[in-house]
Amino acid sequence: MTFWDFAHLHFFELFFLLLSITFIFAMIFWFLVFLINKYSLNLTSKWLNLKSEKIPLSEYVSRDTLVFGQLSTLREYSNAEIAAVFSLHNGGKFNNGISVQKWSLTHDCCADGSFPFYDKSLKYRDQLISQTDWVANAIIEDLYFLDISTMRETSAWRREFVRNSIVSCVFKLVQTNDAQELIVGLFFRDNIIDKSTFDSKKLIEYSDRISSILKTGMDNL
Repeated sequence: MTFWDFAHLHFFELFFLLLSITFIFAMIFWFLVFLINKYSLNLTSKWLNLKSEKIPLSEYVSRDTLVFGQLSTLREYSNAEIAAVFSLHNGGKFNNGISVQKWSLTHDCCADGSFPFYDKSLKYRDQLISQTDWVANAIIEDLYFLDISTMRETSAWRREFVRNSIVSCVFKLVQTNDAQELIVGLFFRDNIIDKSTFDSKKLIEYSDRISSILKTGMDNL
């Protein structure tokens, strides 16, 4: 008896057997999905994209309040007009598989009587790192001082900083396990920062604190 003869003779038995096996595998799959969501695990693949549950709004508020408090203290200590956090993130992929890296302004505070960045929700969100020289330099140099007058005359970012009356900046990169997370920036409107006298230890200290708060929701440092 050939296989096809056997299959024809026992068609219904084989059909229900395959149906049962398929059902069992489907139940196992959805049980795993349930466990991943229940315990807030992250799993991403070509076919499946599960992310941890969103944290409650109250926790977001508490976390961001701590971040703004650290930024405010750092800004006052450094006599800067603006202190800001620029988060680095994946901007997706092209069809050829090359990933796009971007940055976004997520937190900022400014001095009393001062003003924040113009059009910050438009010009300071989802920007390509490769097209933002000051962000790229901050990533490369880890601690980057920028005198706006030294930027190229044709630089769009120079025009943007001039529009916002910024004359100098200093940026600190924060990374964990070789993963670049964010950049904390201080912006000055009245004076050019002197590398030799600037207290970079405070900037490093508060940058690490902010990174810790954003990850844990608590000030552990």
